[in-house]
Amino acid sequence: MTCTKEDYQRAADDFVEDMSKLGEDAVSAILYGSLVRGDIRPGQSDIMDAFLFLRDEIFQDKARYLSALNLMVEASVQLSRRGIPFHPFFYWDDISPMPAIFYLTFVSDKSSKLVLGADLRPQLRCSPASVAFARNVFFAFRRLGHQGVIYLSKEQWDDRDVTRVRNILTDAKKYLAMMACWALDLWVPLPDTTAALQKELPHVDLSVLGKIEAALASAEVFPDVERLREIFMQTFELIEDLHDAICSGVEAK
Repeated sequence: MTCTKEDYQRAADDFVEDMSKLGEDAVSAILYGSLVRGDIRPGQSDIMDAFLFLRDEIFQDKARYLSALNLMVEASVQLSRRGIPFHPFFYWDDISPMPAIFYLTFVSDKSSKLVLGADLRPQLRCSPASVAFARNVFFAFRRLGHQGVIYLSKEQWDDRDVTRVRNILTDAKKYLAMMACWALDLWVPLPDTTAALQKELPHVDLSVLGKIEAALASAEVFPDVERLREIFMQTFELIEDLHDAICSGVEAK
């Protein structure tokens, strides 16, 4: 089953309609991700990138909370049946600090859009503990990502190998610049992370991020395996360059 950008928008519209059934218990709903940025890749981009904010008192009332949860589960089930790559949306209360790894999603109209209720974005904040956690995510990604170097030792890649390599490259394209910014204490919205990182680290060559994007687009039908292998190697080289630059900056301070 193929899907279109219009299918994504219809899914978002249905999500808003379902969440509106919560009435006053739903304070706000905010979309983010590729649907808002306008760079959906039908069949590859996932849905539903959204945060639903519920009234804080709901979490103190078991019956009220379970009623809201049941409606959210039903909405998620319907979204999962649309033939679009799917993950459940997030929900939060309307007064607690946001985790820092989500906070930057909401600080710019480039990456987020109010679709229901009050616009809470100006008052959102994150806790110091979650900021500290976010600043270490780059190093965790580096450790886990390096398990992928095993593919560089394989002389030939089968279809399954290509899929796994593409998944690693997809994560690198989406998150690497953002995580490096966090480690450097640069808190800019997602569309601006690569530019901010390049400004902070002008001596680090980030061009492989553009190469990843181009390779993933061309690899959808006829993957150029050798080109993927070259870009895969360059990605790990970039990770090491960023690691050295970040650690050098920390030591300098």
